[in-house]
Amino acid sequence: MRSISLYRISILCCLALFALTTCGGDSSTNPTPSTPSPPPPPPAPVPTRIEIIPSSARLNAIGQTVQLAATVLDQNGSAVAGASVTWKSGTLDVATITDLGLVTAVGNGASVITAQSGSLSSTVNVTVSQTPGRIVIEPPLAELKTIGETVQLTATVQDRNQHPVSGAEVTWRSGDAEVASVSDQGLVTAVGNGTVRITARTGSVSASIDVKVMAPSLDRPALARIFEETDGPEWTDNTNWLTDAPVGEWYGITADSKGRVVTLNLFDNNLGGSIPMELGLLTYLEELNLGSNRISGEIPATIGQLENLGKLRLGNNRLSGGIPASIGQLTNLTELLITWNGLSGSIPAELGQLINLEWLALYRNQLSGEIPVELDGLTRLWRLEISDNRISGEIPATLSRLTNLEILDLANNRLAGAIPAALGRLTRLEVLALYQNQLTGALPAELGNLTILRELHLHENESLSGPLPDTFTNLELQFLNLGETDLCVPASSEFQTWIEGIDNVIATPCPDPEIETP
Repeated sequence: MRSISLYRISILCCLALFALTTCGGDSSTNPTPSTPSPPPPPPAPVPTRIEIIPSSARLNAIGQTVQLAATVLDQNGSAVAGASVTWKSGTLDVATITDLGLVTAVGNGASVITAQSGSLSSTVNVTVSQTPGRIVIEPPLAELKTIGETVQLTATVQDRNQHPVSGAEVTWRSGDAEVASVSDQGLVTAVGNGTVRITARTGSVSASIDVKVMAPSLDRPALARIFEETDGPEWTDNTNWLTDAPVGEWYGITADSKGRVVTLNLFDNNLGGSIPMELGLLTYLEELNLGSNRISGEIPATIGQLENLGKLRLGNNRLSGGIPASIGQLTNLTELLITWNGLSGSIPAELGQLINLEWLALYRNQLSGEIPVELDGLTRLWRLEISDNRISGEIPATLSRLTNLEILDLANNRLAGAIPAALGRLTRLEVLALYQNQLTGALPAELGNLTILRELHLHENESLSGPLPDTFTNLELQFLNLGETDLCVPASSEFQTWIEGIDNVIATPCPDPEIETP
């Protein structure tokens, strides 16, 4: 019995010890901790606003589109799943919108686009303002057949989708106003032959077309008459003459953009016959060269109508009659060369009106009378050649006003009297030819002022006499001819040194005053 009791006591002690160790020494009266409660569920989402992207839109072409996207957001800024949105345009003639938010431009202006979801709505502004994308010109090309003919161009400004842009201002410009002009309204007028680009512009956008002017030259009838009257079929070269080719392609002709003849150069081309009066119809002519041909007859007075003529060369022909006074009307002339012909009569005083003349050559004719004093108005003249005629009278002292003269050739005429001392003012003179005349007296000392004179021709003036003036040693001549005159070279050492420095000399020394004449 006793052993059983001890066994029970041992069991109880072990249980007590186990209880102490598992409780960590805590009092058996402390409560066991409880499990925490779960949080309350969040509130249900409530739609509060609509966000539209993009927030505004600008369209610059009819038919252009922009996609809008609308999102319904709750009170926390989160998208509300499954929220439906409807769309509406405030101005349908400006922009339309589909159920999916695709906006399409319809017309210029502004429209308010609204997105609706239940009681919520939001708006964006859509502006349509067409921007020019291109210009279409009608007709796309043009050809004009006569000067003064017109064609009306129209310019349609379109946006990038090829819809017209109303109210767009267009400016017009011609690339060459000498071919065709264009008005502010696009009216093109033919001015001269050629091709010109006409441009329409609005802002930075432009378009161009080519306008071709192919007008027959107004000079054709006059040219045909010249051809007929000067033995055209016998010319050395008559390429394209009287054909349908532009006159600028006819041999010897240069034409301007209008098809008007500006140069007629038939030099040495076997022209015969005579010059017709129709020559005066070539009013745009700037240069006429009919030299070295077989042309006879008189120079027509209508030549005075060629107001633009700058160069006139008729030398080496068989022309007769007088020099037309009407040539004095050609105030643009810089060269007048009518040499080696049979012209007669006097030199017209009207030639003194040719204020731009630089070269006057009338040598080798049968001109008579005196040198007109009016020629002193030709102050640009650098070359005056009227030798080998029958000019009489004295050398006008007024020629000294032609201070640009470099060549003065009055040789082989019937000039008389003394050489004017005033010629010593022609300080640019390089050649002075007075030979084969009837000049008299001593040489003026003033000729010693011509320090750049290179040639002095005084021979065959039997009545010129006396020693050369001391001032002549200032001259640096290369040629001196005093043959068949009574002029002589002084025997001084200065003159001898001077004479030895001249390349070509025909002169007689003066008699030594110390040697008595037997």
